[in-house]
Amino acid sequence: NSPDLHRFPLLAHARVWKTMVCPGEILLMPEGTFHQCRNATDCLSYSRFHLDTLNLPAFIQSFLDGDAPEIDHATILWNAVKELLDRSDELVDRASTARKNKKDYEPI
Repeated sequence: NSPDLHRFPLLAHARVWKTMVCPGEILLMPEGTFHQCRNATDCLSYSRFHLDTLNLPAFIQSFLDGDAPEIDHATILWNAVKELLDRSDELVDRASTARKNKKDYEPI
């Protein structure tokens, strides 16, 4: 398929990289990277939007600007908050158990 360069004139200047990801390998792309993939063979593919200290500011800005309607910001934020709450509960439970057993608290 040929891109519509009248509609997207800057696309003519885009850099293109091609690679083959082999079994056992992983491809990590920076936040905001436009990409396309084609599976050369049958495979299992997994993709997850992961929030971390590097992409959180851009994610929050995108959420506030509403510039990425294809991203379900609310669900991603809920999952991140739930993960933090679950982790906090686990740490509080471990500290409470250690105190009851009069053992030193060892962080995970």
